[in-house]
Amino acid sequence: MSCYTLAAKRALAIAVRYAENNNDGYIGTTHLLLGLLGAKSEDGTPCIAAKLLRTHTVTTHAIETLLSLPQTEVQPQTTDEDVLSQIIDDANDLFTPVVKRILTLSEVQAERFTLERNHGKAV
Repeated sequence: MSCYTLAAKRALAIAVRYAENNNDGYIGTTHLLLGLLGAKSEDGTPCIAAKLLRTHTVTTHAIETLLSLPQTEVQPQTTDEDVLSQIIDDANDLFTPVVKRILTLSEVQAERFTLERNHGKAV
């Protein structure tokens, strides 16, 4: 989880909270999508993923309405990065296989992006 940005950790923590609030025994792609839509950057604005999804009219309200979920604003109770990491680690066993695969692929891409970015820099 160390390769994730603070916004990504917030998105995962929000996904965990959605699952908890709905008494779901798992964290699936819907929870992940809701987490991405609710995540904010350090400056308090919606994260890049949320902005991108909203440009395609994917909103928290639309997802909650489509799935008949209670409409609530879910945010992590903390902004401390270590606490967010612990929330995610504690929920690791609840991630569905598809979500685990998405997270694995995102870690690979993040590491690849970092290597490519650093490779172009003068040492």
